[in-house]
Amino acid sequence: MHDREIVVENLVKAYPGKVTAVDGVNFRVDEGKIFGFLGPNGAGKSTTIKILTTLALPTWATSRWAAMMWSTRPARCGGWPEWPCRM
Repeated sequence: MHDREIVVENLVKAYPGKVTAVDGVNFRVDEGKIFGFLGPNGAGKSTTIKILTTLALPTWATSRWAAMMWSTRPARCGGWPEWPCRM
């Protein structure tokens, strides 16, 4: 693993009413690579980018971006410094 790679494991974003926008996404982007998301409308591409750029909170995820770890676990505080803990 390099210090400047993006690693996403089991990214999930669920909304009330049993709507799941992102369901268990896993990927890795190595340093210096260009990466793009392709998929049909409603596949969760924008939601994934919003989560990675901290514009949205994931329901569940473990990720590393530029050697900074963040993760969330249901009903616990994660390593997400931009938002206060909500229990």
